[in-house]
Amino acid sequence: MLRFRALESPTPFLFFTGKGGVGKTSLACATAIGLADRGLRVLLVSTDRASNLDEMLEVALRDTPTPVPGAAGLSALNIGGRGGELSRPRALGGSAVWCG
Repeated sequence: MLRFRALESPTPFLFFTGKGGVGKTSLACATAIGLADRGLRVLLVSTDRASNLDEMLEVALRDTPTPVPGAAGLSALNIGGRGGELSRPRALGGSAVWCG
């Protein structure tokens, strides 16, 4: 079985980008939860205009960090999507994870 090295010794920032429908949000959520489960403080950010991050985490998100119930140390926010507005080129849509 392959190991996901980002969970073993993560860099402070992880970016998940690519075309629509490739699993950016799913992988970012799984990674963020995995890092939080290891005791790290994690901020999961979506810049996707059509973000479904709030549905995946089952929490209403805005443009400020919101703690995710049931995942100690994990907060999330939307910028540029339904939860907030950000003036930026469309090409920057995706998700990012900050841990520390």
